[in-house]
Amino acid sequence: MYKYIFLVVIILINNTFGLYKLNVKKCNEYDDYSINYFRYQYDINHYPQFCNYNNKQYNFYNIENIAYSLERFWYSCNNENLDIYSYNQKNLQLWENMWYNFGSCSGFSQYRYFNISMLLFYNYKPKFQNCYYDKSYCDYYYDDEMFPIK
Repeated sequence: MYKYIFLVVIILINNTFGLYKLNVKKCNEYDDYSINYFRYQYDINHYPQFCNYNNKQYNFYNIENIAYSLERFWYSCNNENLDIYSYNQKNLQLWENMWYNFGSCSGFSQYRYFNISMLLFYNYKPKFQNCYYDKSYCDYYYDDEMFPIK
């Protein structure tokens, strides 16, 4: 009997409280860190993708006023030998993919999703020296109120 009650409590907690994961990357040893992705997660290992895809269409005009910041903090790697037009197109494609893959599952508007991602990134940027995988990637977790989870 107690096993079932415990299981129900665990399921309720997992469905009631999620967490958010900010993953940052370093494209190469000369670049600074940038956002790799920001996503909602059910728990430490499970996350949704492509949520309500048809009703949450990507529109660049929703984030146009933060595009300069996105270019500084959330850009595509492997941009060497690209002209400025190709570089911008690659970043636009990256942001669209991130919205459809993870942003549509976040519960945020498109603007809020990208803005929160950049705010979290900017606030934790000084701590990125402790990254893993040859100091190339870092994970940071946040609760529903965007407070860090240690």
